[in-house]
Amino acid sequence: MSVYMMTFGIVNLMVLPVGFATEHLGGQWVIGFMALLLILISISLTLRKNPLKSLQ
Repeated sequence: MSVYMMTFGIVNLMVLPVGFATEHLGGQWVIGFMALLLILISISLTLRKNPLKSLQ
């Protein structure tokens, strides 16, 4: 439940910087950067997977 609620908070925090960047850099660059950021976060979370989960 906490991840679900955190999602709504993160969206509100990112609207202003992404809108500002879109005005100055253009939509394609900002969407590309956000996609790259999402891929890097996903890879880092996958690599830092909790070792206790493998005990199950």
